[in-house]
Amino acid sequence: MELQSYQDLERILSIPASQLQHLASSIDENVKFGPKVIEGKIREICDPSNKLKKVQRLINKQILQKIPLPGSLYGSVMGKSPKINAEQHKGKPFVYGLDIKDFYPSIHFTRVQKLLLSLGYSSDVASLLTRLTTYKGSLAQGFPTSSTLANLILAPITPRIQKLCNQHRITFTFYQDDLTISGGYRIPNLVNLFTLIMKQEGFTLHHLPKKKRPMPRTGKQEVTGYVINHKVNVPKEYYRNLRMTLHLCKVKGIEMIAGDVPVEEFKESIFGKIQYVLEVNPARGQKLLDEFQSI
Repeated sequence: MELQSYQDLERILSIPASQLQHLASSIDENVKFGPKVIEGKIREICDPSNKLKKVQRLINKQILQKIPLPGSLYGSVMGKSPKINAEQHKGKPFVYGLDIKDFYPSIHFTRVQKLLLSLGYSSDVASLLTRLTTYKGSLAQGFPTSSTLANLILAPITPRIQKLCNQHRITFTFYQDDLTISGGYRIPNLVNLFTLIMKQEGFTLHHLPKKKRPMPRTGKQEVTGYVINHKVNVPKEYYRNLRMTLHLCKVKGIEMIAGDVPVEEFKESIFGKIQYVLEVNPARGQKLLDEFQSI
């Protein structure tokens, strides 16, 4: 895609360049930063204004998502999902899960700009797009463009990892900041090599026990929220906790169980979790859905 001038950008986004420049210059006024509850966890989110979000979604759809990605990237990729990511590691003797520390904050705006320049965009276009898609010097949790840009940053790293995996008959996938490798029992001996590659590429892998998860077939193997020992399924404790939540909502009232979370937002969260169960276990998922609809 040729993006050599502001006129090219105007043509693709159907937005005047002057409007894009003004939006980039007033980015602080168009972002609300603060804590937000997502799937029961409090996260610091950058919430763009409707005006900025509209522009970012256009940039994502008309520009960023049109750039091809390696097959090993599964997070926020059209046609892929956490379940499809988990399926790549099903039935392997050993699975190892690692994740990248401070993933979005570690992707500096200069790295985003270099990426866009490497795609052949002019310096003016690359600079403007970077200003519209980063906040406070890095990728931002909550921007529609962040996950796609993160994938594009990871894409050039994958050939190095693929070469190592080919040598040792290992499968690997990225699901955003989650790196999963699976194969034979030599995997634990190779983790330091994966860590070194990622460090050389500007990323730090977690080394805390709960973040660095060796999973032999003799125990529970879990990838992007799915148990994969024999078939892809939902963890038993996840299903039990969801059933308990639904039961408490019926007994005590959803307002009490939601607590400080707005009821509609709480209901959306529960519905999303039920959809997750439905995808891999329709029978159990339907039972949960029936309970949910009776609340």
